[in-house]
Amino acid sequence: KTLSNANINLRTLNWADYDLTYSRVIYDKGDHFIKVGGTLKLLQGIAGGYAYVKDLNYKWQDYDTLSVFKTAAKYAYSKGFVTSKGVETNPSSLAQNLLSFKYAAPSVAVDLGVIYEWRPDKDKYKYQMDCKDQWMYYKDRYKLAVGFSIMDIGAVNFKRSPSYSGDFYADIQNWDVQHENFGGGLQSFDYTIKSRFQVAQSSASTFKMW
Repeated sequence: KTLSNANINLRTLNWADYDLTYSRVIYDKGDHFIKVGGTLKLLQGIAGGYAYVKDLNYKWQDYDTLSVFKTAAKYAYSKGFVTSKGVETNPSSLAQNLLSFKYAAPSVAVDLGVIYEWRPDKDKYKYQMDCKDQWMYYKDRYKLAVGFSIMDIGAVNFKRSPSYSGDFYADIQNWDVQHENFGGGLQSFDYTIKSRFQVAQSSASTFKMW
């Protein structure tokens, strides 16, 4: 039986961000209270990658023989994430590359949020001190609160690894997979792709991840 999985999408993204947040009350009359806030972020990309397969069609002839029919795929890793020596794990090298923005250009993102509170009994939480009205800030003064937020609106721009990125077309019959070994992780996967399928290197030097 021929099987199909349309539009398989795998993504990974690691980043650091440095934030500046501002918030304030914009409405406070009667029983209604509204406050808004936002965070501006400087993004620092660490590592990223994606794989996208459109209209995957395949068949297992038996438990160790696979056929893949007329399937197009795209994949990429960020530069420095995978090298000929493997995935970079040296803390010193990782920190140096991160602080120099070596493999990802700096970019910005934002968080936005708004909260509405219904406070029909807010006067219960008021008291007098030194002839002035004071609030019991340690108690919630609302009966109902509704919040809405959008987080991480932005994108990271990575430099594309030319050796470990590309688009490929899979149309292979009766592939004997019983001896395939992916002990080398991503390098093994990449070697298998290049040795089995038609790979076209992308002309783009960067890729963006939202």
